[in-house]
Amino acid sequence: MLFKASEEKNEVINGKQICYVEIGQSASPVLILIVGLGMQLVEWPVGFIQALSRKYRLVLLDNRDAGKSARYGPVHEETAKNFDWHLSDIRGMEYDLFDMAVDIIDLADHLSIRKFSCIGFSMGGMIAQIVAAQHRERVEALACLCSSGGTLPLGATKEAESVMNETMHNARHDIETYTYRLFKSSQYFLGNAPFDTKKLFIETQKLVERSYNPGGIFRQAKAIYGTTDRQKLLEQIHVPTLILHGMEDTCIHHTHAENTKRLISLARLELLPKHGHYLSDELGMRVLNWLAEVHSK
Repeated sequence: MLFKASEEKNEVINGKQICYVEIGQSASPVLILIVGLGMQLVEWPVGFIQALSRKYRLVLLDNRDAGKSARYGPVHEETAKNFDWHLSDIRGMEYDLFDMAVDIIDLADHLSIRKFSCIGFSMGGMIAQIVAAQHRERVEALACLCSSGGTLPLGATKEAESVMNETMHNARHDIETYTYRLFKSSQYFLGNAPFDTKKLFIETQKLVERSYNPGGIFRQAKAIYGTTDRQKLLEQIHVPTLILHGMEDTCIHHTHAENTKRLISLARLELLPKHGHYLSDELGMRVLNWLAEVHSK
């Protein structure tokens, strides 16, 4: 952990409670890092953050309905277990990805940050794309990690869909069982990547202790699938863009990355042959090297 819980700030910003933390060089260019579905700001890999924080001012946040940020419904959603990842018409959404993008701008305004770059993982990449398209005068660069190309469905395997559904409901309201489910989900998406099983389980326990909110994961999933086609929006992005995607990603198929490259004029695509749907220090180093190129021009 690169920061203490006491360094996290939980403030009401434009009527919304947002938890965030700032790391790195205060006078340096700003990077806003946006995590994915159900994730918390503490889930960025230590090596990833260490590498970036040496040269940049980082702003990490819990998205709405995750971590310590505001919740938009109950902890337990009875209909979550029946979520269909192939629905084209989601009803009863509490919010969509465009609302989540507004949270990013509200946080930047609150911190008096005029210009910044966005790094988004998975759902966070989708949110970052919207921010970059709608606020072209403010976003200097964009990195989309294991994210989508503006269309649905995401191309997840049946097994991946089943694993994700297991994290969205907890019928018995049993914290211990849910922690094990979340642990198994992390194991699954890490795929062939090396990891310490004991350490991963302890980290999962800490995540659940920090925030237990399976209903929030369900509502975020609805936000993804309830947001309209974004392909026209992606065509409006004209800033340097890095797209990193694993060829072994079972959650979002790599063809989404290829579509993103086609739609964004200044995009660079790097496909990683043995990488799945997870954050890694390798992604951090690739982003760091790319940012060095961008800022040297």
